[in-house]
Amino acid sequence: MIDITVAKAQGFMLSPVETFRQSKADEPTSVFTYFAILLLVNAILSAIISVAGFDRMASFDRMMNEATTPHPVIVFFEILIGGFILTLVFSAWLHF
Repeated sequence: MIDITVAKAQGFMLSPVETFRQSKADEPTSVFTYFAILLLVNAILSAIISVAGFDRMASFDRMMNEATTPHPVIVFFEILIGGFILTLVFSAWLHF
């Protein structure tokens, strides 16, 4: 499964037209699997970036202090849950 996902992601980056044509007949379950993997990777990378301290905007530095800096675990779950909810809302709006 991981090999197929990596090969498909590589195909979307290197030859997107051919990969989209090949993916036309994919089942909805495989699409949700790819979405979940991408959302999980995004949440992990966002948590890592918050550990490095790049989670604040420069204009808000005066308002925020170290006590209000979000914990990486909180950032992980915010991105994971928020990304799922926002994707559902956007896809419903798009199909409406």
